[in-house]
Amino acid sequence: MLVATLVFYGAYSLPQKVAATILVLLIPFQPVETRFFSANVLATYAVFIALLLRGSQIRLPMLPQILIVLFFYLLSFALVAPSTYVQHAVYIVALISAFMVFWIVYDLTVSSDSPRRVVNILLIVNIIVAIYCFIQLGMGAKTKLVFFGNQDFAFMPMRRDNRLTGPFGAAGVTAEYFVIMIYLVLHEIIATTRTAFRRGLMLLLGINMLLLITTGNRGGFLTMLGASLIFIWLFRKTLGPRRIIGIVSGGAVLLVLTASVAINYTDFGKLFDRLADTEIEEGIPDTRQDLWPSAWKEIKRKPMLGHGPRLRFDGGDEGRRYKGHQFMRYPHNLYLFLTLTVGYLGLMAFMVFLFTPLIRCWRVSRLETSDAYLQGLAKTGLVIMIILLIDQMKVSFMRLSMVDYWHFIFAILGLFIGVCDRARASIRNPAVAVSPDVLQDTGGRLSHARNQ
Repeated sequence: MLVATLVFYGAYSLPQKVAATILVLLIPFQPVETRFFSANVLATYAVFIALLLRGSQIRLPMLPQILIVLFFYLLSFALVAPSTYVQHAVYIVALISAFMVFWIVYDLTVSSDSPRRVVNILLIVNIIVAIYCFIQLGMGAKTKLVFFGNQDFAFMPMRRDNRLTGPFGAAGVTAEYFVIMIYLVLHEIIATTRTAFRRGLMLLLGINMLLLITTGNRGGFLTMLGASLIFIWLFRKTLGPRRIIGIVSGGAVLLVLTASVAINYTDFGKLFDRLADTEIEEGIPDTRQDLWPSAWKEIKRKPMLGHGPRLRFDGGDEGRRYKGHQFMRYPHNLYLFLTLTVGYLGLMAFMVFLFTPLIRCWRVSRLETSDAYLQGLAKTGLVIMIILLIDQMKVSFMRLSMVDYWHFIFAILGLFIGVCDRARASIRNPAVAVSPDVLQDTGGRLSHARNQ
């Protein structure tokens, strides 16, 4: 609470863009986690409320979709056992913080001179995450690094089977994070005209590939390969045959090099062994053959509104029990997880929320806008949304323990909704979407969108 108070004072005193930038930079790193909330959840509320109190005009895109999602979460919450009210309420409070991140990043995207500002912030975060992961790889699975003698300031523990977990604490979502960033970095490589910056981005691209391999996550790796076909198809006119051949061949060489480094110089190169050992029975991977059928059995018990917003909070084997609450394992599938927690109705509401950015990115990718950078980002957003929707078939990022990853995903959604709105505005008024290169050449400055 002391930290939240200081953050509130800072957010109230600092310029809006500065406060939003700091919040985004801290997303993967939650130094203090209490019984109820992490420091970043409280910081998000503090920043959002401070911006409102100081009179900032925070736009609230997709408000109807978000309110419908919250309605079904509250409806499910109303039907849980009274002994579990606090646990489920904690989940809803954290979920609202994720929507706040979505709005804050959206506002930063549409109010900045260029969405490149937000992309650059995410690239900086990517670099910090990579440094974190290299330190974690250096420590190995048996070492735990703790600062100040306080467990709240410890590095996330590694998996015992030598798989990178990163700051998010789970190999699956960490792999998904690197896949998303690979395509965001790839877009910036295509879009930039600065040679030195492009070389730095190519190095970051290789680092993301290397770290993806060290997670040992088969689904994330296969999703990355499949998404490359979609990315090339969407950018086929922009790139042309020669650049496509260069990107494909360069990507293949980079993949071979990073795989060789992971296999020969680290203890975290088991991805390809895991791929070779993969078994699928009746359409279910070997690691999900017990989880998915058991999830279906529980869904049938409460199909429409689910078992409550939060799942598996009693630890099961720790002897702690809540009257009226049944311990259930995570299904490691977003769609099963949502159906288990908020039922079919909640699942449909959440899918409407997730498909809205995908549909808007698809529409903008087909428009003729005055800014190629905006249209390229919309196409990249379409690829990333497809990655998210496919990859979540084997993980469920909406577990409360992954609230930091919620904030990242919702920040990405805020970026792409903002990009789509700027692109559509550029059709009505080309001055709104003046590219950063034009601004640099002319010395001009884009007026704030709300002042047009």
